Amino acid sequence: MGLLLAASAALLSPPLRAAAPETAPAPSPSGLREELERNRAAGAAAGAAAKEAATEAAKAAAEAARLRAELEAAKARAEAAEAASAATLARREALAEARRKLEAERLRAAERLAALIPLAVRLAEAPADTLLAAHLEAADAVAGLVVLEDLSREIAAESETLLARKAELERLEAAEQAEAARWVEDLEAQHRAALALDAALAEAEARRSKAVQAAREAEEKRAQAAARAASLGAMIATLEREAARLPLPPPPPPPAPE
Repeated sequence: MGLLLAASAALLSPPLRAAAPETAPAPSPSGLREELERNRAAGAAAGAAAKEAATEAAKAAAEAARLRAELEAAKARAEAAEAASAATLARREALAEARRKLEAERLRAAERLAALIPLAVRLAEAPADTLLAAHLEAADAVAGLVVLEDLSREIAAESETLLARKAELERLEAAEQAEAARWVEDLEAQHRAALALDAALAEAEARRSKAVQAAREAEEKRAQAAARAASLGAMIATLEREAARLPLPPPPPPPAPE
């Protein structure tokens, strides 16, 4: 009997309705205003970050331009040092060639003088026997002795002159060698400076690229925050207009008399 009553009640009762989906509560103007202020603050922070990054990018670009100019100047100095070193080397080679020619000339003069030494020795040790052996007249022998002495003095003076010239060439060659060494040192210094400037330039370019990217990202964030703020402002204005069109609630009833 109880089961029958329960079944009858189930048949007679109205069918259950499906549960209505829950709707999100409408945003309140105060909540929207708070979100608007947060977006404005985020936009201001992003704008400041973009400005700071742009300033850093400009500084890095100026630094890169300065380093690029210094690098070009260092390369020009290196080229000048290289040209000067090559010119010094050419002068050294010319001096060395002149010294070799002078040495050959001095050796020829020494050979001519050496050829006269045996005759001079014999004349000094046994002048009469030497002259008799030559079958020369007395006048010719005297004239020959005078020529021999003049020739000996001339060759000796020539040898001394050649030796002096050789010493001067060696001095000039040593000076050119020292000058070449200085140019080599300067060239190496310019190459080292160019390498350092090249590395500094690469670093400045990297800083500039990083700052440009940071400025771009900050500007995108600022634009997004500005767009969201504009949307929130429009939503707040819409809610305020709708609230103004609603009828005013009735005044509360007066308190009941005691």
